[in-house]
Amino acid sequence: MGYGNDSQWQEYLGEINQALKLDPKYGPAYNYRGNAYHELGQYDRAIADYTQALKLNPRLAAAYLNRGVAHRKKGNVDRAIADYSRALKQNPYLPQAYYLRGVAYENKGDHDRAIADFNRSLKINPSFAEAHFNKALACEKAGRQAEAPPAYRSFIQYSSPEYDVQVRYALERLRTLEQSARSAAPAAAR
Repeated sequence: MGYGNDSQWQEYLGEINQALKLDPKYGPAYNYRGNAYHELGQYDRAIADYTQALKLNPRLAAAYLNRGVAHRKKGNVDRAIADYSRALKQNPYLPQAYYLRGVAYENKGDHDRAIADFNRSLKINPSFAEAHFNKALACEKAGRQAEAPPAYRSFIQYSSPEYDVQVRYALERLRTLEQSARSAAPAAAR
């Protein structure tokens, strides 16, 4: 989009408001304006605009997805999950929706459902680095340690430079998990 700071988002809001004056029934414009409000931290206004976009176009999966993100930012994880699920009803091939729903399940401590959604996301987009990372974390929390190392390795493989901190964490977790597995192997052989 090319917008980064608050003044640029305010300018973008002005442009969208002009577009809505020309065509107040154009649902995607409300979705775009909701995105601007979201970037400005105005989550209630963002949710209102996403809801208006959905009134005008109930099949707009992006608006469900975006509204879910805004609900999660406000701490309403159940509403976020419901919106991610609605987005997936409109388009079951949205890896981001499965990923975000997985993160929301993880926020609730439902590790198994989170892992299932991360797996669905990765089935659609095998190079989705964040899904690999969060799957690894969820596997560890769920006590499924054997599943975590491959997910960490995939995260490292697909991550880009902005994930430097997470890559270092993944490498450390890999070392720890592999060392634990080696230590457990001789004990199991006795």
